[in-house]
Amino acid sequence: SVAKMPVFFRQAPDFLLGDGAYEVMGVSSRAKNPTLKLKFEKLEILNQWDKFGDTHLWVWDSAKKQSHCARIAVWNGLCHTYGTVSRFDDNNKPYWSLPIVNFP
Repeated sequence: SVAKMPVFFRQAPDFLLGDGAYEVMGVSSRAKNPTLKLKFEKLEILNQWDKFGDTHLWVWDSAKKQSHCARIAVWNGLCHTYGTVSRFDDNNKPYWSLPIVNFP
């Protein structure tokens, strides 16, 4: 059961490649307010993974068919500079709401 795994492994990046680890997320620029919803927990764990090797967040914009990719430290800075804190309705867990216009 994934739910029984320690959070460090549960939130592990999706891909480990020769040049580092990659977490994959999606967003649509067609949305009324296109934003990335990046869970606090996920960002914290990805920052920890980055201590072991370059860790990236790769975000796919399904409407424009383009990707945005940068080291997790860049996304972390963007969240703290341009993001707002929101909470999911179903579990009240916090996440960064980062507008697509502020993507790297």
